[in-house]
Amino acid sequence: MSSADRILRPPQLGPGPGERCPTCNRRVNKPRQPTSPEWKRVSARLPVERAEALEEALEALQAYCEVDAHSYPRGSLLEALVLLGGQEREELRRYFGG
Repeated sequence: MSSADRILRPPQLGPGPGERCPTCNRRVNKPRQPTSPEWKRVSARLPVERAEALEEALEALQAYCEVDAHSYPRGSLLEALVLLGGQEREELRRYFGG
């Protein structure tokens, strides 16, 4: 490609911050603001088949509950599930054999 070709062709602009790529549907992150909350990643290890089943279940539950897709959706859903589990401690104990 010659320098003349580069001058005549307009630059390929990708999606801006907060927009989705039309090709891969990936959302481009917005720049961090001073008012943005601090965050910490939470992770767990599971066998692959259980992890895939968990991902599918969380996605279905997230859609059913209409969790805000832009405000830490997975974390909000997991936090709610833990709080609900805390209300049913005896049932959880029986589920895990205690």
